[in-house]
Amino acid sequence: MKIYVVTSGQYSDYGINGVFTVKEKAQKYVDIYNACEADYDSARIEEYEADIIDVSGFWFGVSKYDTGKLYCSTYDVRKGGYDLTVVRHSEFVHVFVFADSIDKAKKIALDRFTQFEAQEAGI
Repeated sequence: MKIYVVTSGQYSDYGINGVFTVKEKAQKYVDIYNACEADYDSARIEEYEADIIDVSGFWFGVSKYDTGKLYCSTYDVRKGGYDLTVVRHSEFVHVFVFADSIDKAKKIALDRFTQFEAQEAGI
């Protein structure tokens, strides 16, 4: 499904004026808005496909610090191709995992960290 996002402004003045599912309504808004505004602030239509991201799961970057503290962050699911290898840094280990919740991501990562640390220890 296409959506039509009407925006105006530039740089720090850039903003979304409205979101439409019908292009003609977006165009009518732009025509009325631009009849009254200066050129630098003219409205325009940006077209996007809606619902194109598969949200069955997310990429999480999970880090375990030497103190035992876990830190998680999400990454763009559309990109994929993240290196799934556990990597040791000076004060933590890190891995990317794909999961449908942060709790599952932590569980997967902890399992991977345990296996990695056992290999490091020669077990």
